[in-house]
Amino acid sequence: MKKRPNKAFSLVELSIVLLIIGVLIAAIGQGLDLLQDARISAARILTQGSRVNSLNGLILWLEPTSENSFTTTEAVDGSTISAWKDINPQAKNKNDFTASGTAKPTYKTNAINNLPALLFNGTNNYMDSTYTVAMSTGVTVFAVVKPTTVTDGALHYIFSSLRPTFSAGYFKVNLSGNANLNIYYTSYSAGLITTSFLPTANQKYLIEAIDTGTKATIYANKTKYTSSNVSTTENFGIANIAEIGACYDLSMDCPGGRTGYFNGYIAEIIVFDRGLIEKERLAVESYLAKKWNF
Repeated sequence: MKKRPNKAFSLVELSIVLLIIGVLIAAIGQGLDLLQDARISAARILTQGSRVNSLNGLILWLEPTSENSFTTTEAVDGSTISAWKDINPQAKNKNDFTASGTAKPTYKTNAINNLPALLFNGTNNYMDSTYTVAMSTGVTVFAVVKPTTVTDGALHYIFSSLRPTFSAGYFKVNLSGNANLNIYYTSYSAGLITTSFLPTANQKYLIEAIDTGTKATIYANKTKYTSSNVSTTENFGIANIAEIGACYDLSMDCPGGRTGYFNGYIAEIIVFDRGLIEKERLAVESYLAKKWNF
């Protein structure tokens, strides 16, 4: 029995094979796009249906999945962001955070729990609020972050308000690699929370800072810490410009100029102008934990 001679693929056959491979690659890519779209849609539904929308005193809400958070042309992986838009449904005038030039952070598609976030480079990225952030009867801040670098002896600012004098009313939320972590206080060295919480690089964190005017409490990934100086935790009368990603330039923490740049991802920030009661705090925490998988 004669063996059939080997027959090389014709150009037509090669073209068909290449076409099939191209179709498969496109289908895989489209499938990934559809999956990401589904994740974004699910996050939007969670956001729109959360208790945050109806809680009194909401003054700022920055999050990365809403259609209104960024301009369409900038909400692309690797693109720099000039404006992170406030989605607060209670505000007539939205308190957007803006940046220009080299200060702009970068939009990253799959940053935390396969959802987008803004990447701050730890060198010169920061964003400032359009209006002052008024906190007259207390304050509550929620922040979802993922630092890529945590340096011993350095403060990495997530949220910082301007206070040019050494007086009550200053507010900040930051991370540090020190054993004594000061995440939050309301005046210079007052209301300082000293904890055993040590943040590490490339780990995500849900930070909750609550000041009722009589006591301050911090939660880091749902673990509670109490202020080490409860008698001085008041911030009545705050009405300052706020900054994310760095210590506000020439504020009392940074009198020599802007420093404390945050190196990593900032995903969501929610601010109330009062200290939330426990059931309210838990409602916001539950929303953020489900959305960001804590």
